[in-house]
Amino acid sequence: MDEATRLAGKTAIARKQASVPARLLQAELERTWGIDGLKPFESIFDYGCGKGADIRFLSQHFSFVDGWDPVYKPEPGLDVLKMKYGVPWDYLLMTYVLNVLPKLYRIEALEQAANFLPPHGQALITVRSKRSVEYSRSDKWKTKGDMFVTQRGTMQRGFTGDEVARMALDAGFEGAHIVRNEPVIVLAYHKGVIESDRYLI
Repeated sequence: MDEATRLAGKTAIARKQASVPARLLQAELERTWGIDGLKPFESIFDYGCGKGADIRFLSQHFSFVDGWDPVYKPEPGLDVLKMKYGVPWDYLLMTYVLNVLPKLYRIEALEQAANFLPPHGQALITVRSKRSVEYSRSDKWKTKGDMFVTQRGTMQRGFTGDEVARMALDAGFEGAHIVRNEPVIVLAYHKGVIESDRYLI
């Protein structure tokens, strides 16, 4: 494990509750596809799942849920997980991953997400906003490249929704739009979603 990945892992927190994007995804899918007494059949993959709080939450509502994290859940690898249930994944969560990674790692993570999903796949990408990072920034934080280095040695960067959408398109997604500005949530998707006009949000 390299240093950038190790430091990113230090930012993972042991959450007791599901994240905002996980709860948003659950509510939208159950509203659209839920049947009384049955779990919707959509499959959800948590990229950079950390300590697994969102996996545990989503598994209560959906039948097909898993995730991967280079620090906390590195095995099996993405190549194995890509077809775990014999069919591609419908949705991918990437929650507070990009804002703790250096630029080249951000590009790699988004490219992996784009390649991981099939033509009908959709990714809900969440990052800290520029405003949020500026609000929590200490005078002791230092700059390194386009990021801040905190007192703990971890890295943070805030984004706008437009920046995340552009990065998603550059990484291989064929469409993206902003869902929320605080925290920044962007929905990125492939051609099949555009052609069918079946957007998550």
